This record gives sequence, C-alpha cells and structure tokens, in this order.
Amino acid sequence: MSHLSATATDLRHERVHALDSLRFVAAFSVLLFHYTFRGAAGHAGNAFTSFNYPPLWALSRYGYLGVNLFFLISGFVILMTANGSTPKRFFISRFVRLYPAYWVCCSLTFIAAALAADSRFTTSIPAYLENMTMLNGLTGKANFVDSAYWSLAVELKFYFLVFCLLALRQFGRLKPLLGIWFAGAVIFHFHSVKCLHFLLMPDFAAYFIAGAAFYLAYREGWSPYKVFLVLGAFFMVLLCGLEEAKRHVVDYGPPCSDWVVAGCLTAFFAVFFLITSRRLQALCSPKWLFLGTLTYPLYLLHQNIGYIIFNQFHNRINKHLLFFGVTGLMIIAAGCVHTFVERRYSSRLRNLLERFLQVTLIHSSKSAPSTNSLLREPK
Repeated sequence: MSHLSATATDLRHERVHALDSLRFVAAFSVLLFHYTFRGAAGHAGNAFTSFNYPPLWALSRYGYLGVNLFFLISGFVILMTANGSTPKRFFISRFVRLYPAYWVCCSLTFIAAALAADSRFTTSIPAYLENMTMLNGLTGKANFVDSAYWSLAVELKFYFLVFCLLALRQFGRLKPLLGIWFAGAVIFHFHSVKCLHFLLMPDFAAYFIAGAAFYLAYREGWSPYKVFLVLGAFFMVLLCGLEEAKRHVVDYGPPCSDWVVAGCLTAFFAVFFLITSRRLQALCSPKWLFLGTLTYPLYLLHQNIGYIIFNQFHNRINKHLLFFGVTGLMIIAAGCVHTFVERRYSSRLRNLLERFLQVTLIHSSKSAPSTNSLLREPK
C-alpha cells in the first residue's frame, strides 16, 4: 500500500482552517467584482445593472480571480476528501455538499428573476428545471439561471475525474496521473481536441493540479516531483491567467494590468506554500470555520439577486448605503441558507442516499451477481 493510502485515516478528517478564510476571500472578491465592476461594465447590451460604484473599480476589477482561487482550493480539499474514501462515500459527500444549498439558491434566483420582469434576467421553467440538475453546464449550451454557476460545471468535471480514480482503484497512482494530466493539459491547450479539451479542462487544470500537489506536500512533505508539479502548474496558471485577462478586455472594455494579474496568481501560490508548510498559524484557528460555511451559499446567491436589487433602488437610495446594504443582506442570506438548509437537511439527505444506494446495490447484486457496481464499497 502506498504512503498516501497508508496514512489516510490520520488526515482524512482533518480540516485545514486556513482554507476556510481563503474560501471567503475568494467568494467576497467575486461579489465585489460583480457588484462594483462587472454589473455596470461591458459594451452595449452587456451590462446587467445601472448601478455604478467607481470607488472600488481599480481593485474589484480583478475580483474574478476569486474563481481561480476556488479551483486551487478544490484541488487541495477534494483530494483530502477522497483520500481513504470509497466511490460511494465520495459521491454521497459531494452530492450532499453541493445540492441542498444549490437547490434553494437556484430557486430563489429564479423567483427573483421572474418577479423582476427584466429582460436582462430572463429565464424559463424548462431552463430552471435543467439548472436544478446542475448538469446543464456540461452540455455546452448552458442557459444558466445565474451566470455565476458556470464554474460549477468545471468543479463537477474535476469531481468526476477523482470519482473515476476511486472507482477504478487508481487513487494510489495519483502522483504519476497528475503528471500525465498536466502534460495533457499543456498539449491540448495549444492543440485543442474537443472531447479531450472538455474532460481535461486545459484552461483550468493547472489550478486543480497545483492544489493536489500542495495537498500531497502537506501530507508527505516536499519532493522534487511535487516541486516540479507546482512550478509547472504555476507557469501554466500564469499563461492561462494572462490570456483570460485579455478576454476580459473584449467583454468589459477597460484592460487589466498583466502585472496585477500575475501578482495575484503568484500570491495564491505563495499562500498555499505557507499553508502547506504550516506557517500560517494565525489563519489556522477554528474561528474561521464560520466564514467557510458562508462561502458556497454566498457565491450562489449574490449575483443576479444583487443586480436586481440595485436596479430597483439605485435611483432612490444613496449608492454607498445601497452597496453596503446589499452586501450585508447577501452575507446574512448566506448564513440563513447554511443554518436552515445545509445544517438541517444535509445529514438527512446523506442518510437517504446511503439507504437508496444500499438498496440499489443489493438489488443489482441479486439480479446480476457477476457485475460490480462502481458505487460498491471495496472489500
């Protein structure tokens, strides 16, 4: 058994509290990007709101990089979740983590858009039902209830790759497979092949690979191979990040500074190096857990609902009061979703799924005893 598998029981349930604060920083930076820059930015017909908040433009225009930070965090956290797990447990943990809050937030966003009767936020019941599966972002023709949901499709692809490793019992070969993924991501970034581009995600793979390498270093210490993975992923992140910044010029007009983008991405890696080396003790306190619990519902709720409120009140309320009021409202709403949805129903959903899968697997084994289900617990 590999060292990675042998030590699974030691660290599988450990929570890295520094990542809770990073999650909140990522979500809040995306909120600032949407509220103070993206909403009113863009060419004709591309803006979502008439609300304008110039004081933060110089900073908040780079807030979209919070999504990139999320991907880096996911590479670390999902590997920690999967280590020592089984396909069934991993599937259930991800389903329970994603769907309860998502169903509520997606429904609230749909209702807000329907009540607003604003052509900038049009949606339909078929689109809403498709969104509720969370799989619509994988079709390539997604009609998102909230455009912030695009990143969920990227996350789901990564979860699927990890699930496949568990199902095929290849998690012990994670290290060489990360190197293969990195090589494929580099190749297909420059020579795109549609089906492989879809699965390998060359534009974002380096974030997940770097996060995974940081996790391996966190567990086992550094080695030349892990340093190679992190440095290789870092240069790929810089390349993709600067290309993304250029696309933002096309979409939103004002150019981003390449130096600022590169500096932010470098800072992400520097912070992860410090976390991996256990040198950020100030951020390792459980007190940051509360911020981490707000992150997911805050990300899901804030964008379109915030835009709709801005459009309704920007001519009636002082802009500073409106900005801080809506921001505070979204944080409170995120806390409510966590308290009254995630904490209340996640364990119930987990138990329901476990019973359903257990019954399904028993029935499957009786009807086809020679067939092994992907979700069966290993012996």
